[in-house]
Amino acid sequence: MIAGTALVLLTPIMLASILLIRLLIGKPVFVAESLVGFRGKEFACFRFRTALYGHGSPSVACRTWPGRGYHRWVESLAQALCSSRLDKIPLFYSVLIGDMSLVGPRPLKAHEVQWHLASAPEIFMARPGLTGMWRHVGNNDRTYARYIAVDRYYVHHWSMGLDCVLLIKAVTASSRAIGAA
Repeated sequence: MIAGTALVLLTPIMLASILLIRLLIGKPVFVAESLVGFRGKEFACFRFRTALYGHGSPSVACRTWPGRGYHRWVESLAQALCSSRLDKIPLFYSVLIGDMSLVGPRPLKAHEVQWHLASAPEIFMARPGLTGMWRHVGNNDRTYARYIAVDRYYVHHWSMGLDCVLLIKAVTASSRAIGAA
């Protein structure tokens, strides 16, 4: 219900982002990433495209407008979308269809699964979240071992209260980032 409401409320921002991305960066507007979540199920995770090049290969449809300031506009748009986390608005769709949750363990890329299966298989008993305890790991402590530890803690100590605290922290951080962008 929260994800659906968020998508409706964020529709004007989504439409503006789609228009700006389409005009400045080109097609495609969305990029998909394959992630692994609940019970080891692989799913496609969509977000707004924020680069002229997608997944290591040049995009054929990139805009090549003449002018010295063009790349500055593209970089400014990409930086604003990323720093405010607005590039992740399409993730609410993954929550709506049940691939993700608002709060949960960190979504995993395929190459990370083996490490997690060996050391913390219980992580796959919860849906990955848009936010979670992993979001609050300090910059100096961002290792797989630390991410696994906080995800295990979350799964073993899950409560509505913990989810509410993590959601409030995420909304507060995003609001500050949007204000700064």
